[in-house]
This record gives sequence, structure tokens and C-alpha cells, in this order.
Amino acid sequence: MSKNILIIAAKLAVTSGLMYLVLRDVELESLHARVGSLSSFPLICAAALVFFQYIVVVTWRWERVVAAIDRAVPPWRLMKIVVIALFFNQVLPSTVGGDGMRVWLLRGQGRSIGLAFRSVLIDRLIGFFGALLLALIGALYLMAVLEDPGPGWFLALVSLSGLVLIAAAPLLIRGLGWLPARAVRRSLENIAREVDLLARDKARLTMLIGSSILGQIALGGSVFLLAQGLGISLNPIGVLAVVPGIIIVSTIPISIAGWGVREGTMVVGLGLLGVARGDAALVSIAFGLVSLLLGLLGGIFWLIHRGQPPARAEWEGR
Repeated sequence: MSKNILIIAAKLAVTSGLMYLVLRDVELESLHARVGSLSSFPLICAAALVFFQYIVVVTWRWERVVAAIDRAVPPWRLMKIVVIALFFNQVLPSTVGGDGMRVWLLRGQGRSIGLAFRSVLIDRLIGFFGALLLALIGALYLMAVLEDPGPGWFLALVSLSGLVLIAAAPLLIRGLGWLPARAVRRSLENIAREVDLLARDKARLTMLIGSSILGQIALGGSVFLLAQGLGISLNPIGVLAVVPGIIIVSTIPISIAGWGVREGTMVVGLGLLGVARGDAALVSIAFGLVSLLLGLLGGIFWLIHRGQPPARAEWEGR
């Protein structure tokens, strides 16, 4: 218990520190007034795009992964789990996290912990692959339009390194076969086998990666619409170039729901496009509030779910 409290306290400290650094020269009253002035149309459209990525795309991609490596789960059940996971990611200062809840709740659908963990891990890898691929394309764009191509080269190097690591994941995992723990070795072998299984089905893999790219484009569109609604001029192509990298960095679990990390990277990313720090922070906060509202929807699903008995888990040895 004390360890969990320390982790949460550390995340709160990181969040507070980063938010202070981003907002230290920003007039908070003006910031609040501008957020409140955001009109409903761009807000609703932006929320719809965030919902599309975090709920629709993730549910569809995860359902395809589960069906490929085991047997299908009804999509509406997985969608409920994904919405609840978003609640844990966006609302609660929890050490469990949304992916942990996805694993636990899929177990309640008759799957083993091992299978549930592997399905979420593979889904995450595919999601990151799509985001990194779009970030690499964005890096090429930045190299072409910025006076100093250095940031573009850096983003290209990081993106390409990530893509190579994910593509080589089965080989890297098999390289850990020397580990003494038999259960760990078996789990790693299963992950490598299932990744290979997905990789051999080129049509399925292309659709999965394509859905990940489409979801990242939706998030870029959401950022663009929020900026427009706040009166901040942005190049839509430039937004698509920097947003995937911002989203990837904000998933690093060192703050509460990515707050602070997202604002810092948004300031850097949109700053490359000529956006002032205060304006970039404002867009990021608006984006975070939209995600937070969707997370609250997941809280309702969680309250309903807690009153339902879990299904019996099967195949615990797999």
C-alpha cells in the first residue's frame, strides 16, 4: 500500500512540476476565459474524433488481435472494457492503469491472465507502430519546411529506431530464451509466436496498422479543431506531423493521465510550427479536458460493471 502511495505521490510531483514550468509565465485568468470561450461545434467535433481513436479504433484493433491469437470476444464487450480503461487512464491517479484494467477485465470474459496480457501488449505494439510510422512521415515534412532541420532529423531517428525495435520484437523476445524462469520463457515464446502469426497475415496486419494511423490522424484533427475554436491558426499538415510524437511521449507513465508531459511536448511540438507557448499549452489543456470528459463516461460503465459477476476464466495455463 505504501509503495502505491509513493508512486502516486511521485506522479503528482512530476505533473505539478511540469505544469508549473509550462504555465509559469501564462496568465491563468486569461487561460480560463479562453477555454470557456471555446464554441460548442469544434468542441463536439474534437470530442467525436478523440472518441473515435480511444474507443472505436482501439476496440476494433484489440478485437482483431484477440480473434487472431485465440477466439473472438463480442466487440461490444471489449468496447465496454476499453471505455472503463479510459476512465482509469484519464480520471484516477491509480497505479493500475488502463492497460492493467483491460487485462483484468478480459480475464473476466473467460480468458487467462497470460492471454489477456499478451493481447493487450500486441495491441499496444501495433498502435505504437502506426503512430511511429506517421511520426516518421511527419519528421520528413518538418525537415522540408523548417529552417533548422535538426528537430526533424531527431524525430526521424527516434521514430525509425522505434519502428525497427517493434519489427524485430519476435527476434528480441526469442533472444531472452536463456532466462531461468520457465513460466517467463513460455510467456515470451507465446508472445513471439502470436506476433509471427499476425505478421504472416499481411492483409490483417495492414488493416491493423492502417487503423492505428487513422486513429492518430483523428487525434491530429482533434487538436486542429480545438486550436481553430480557440482562435489559434495552425497548418493542418503541420499538426499531423507533430501530434503522433506528442501522443507517444504523453503515454510515458510518469505523470497523472499524461498531464504535464503532454503540455510540455505540445509546447515543443506546436512551437516548431510557430505557436506561442501559452497558446500551445491552451490547446493541450483543452485536449486533456476532452479526454477527461470521455474518461468520466467510463466511470459510469465501471460502476455498472462492478455490480455484475465475472465470468469464469478458462485455460489459465495458456
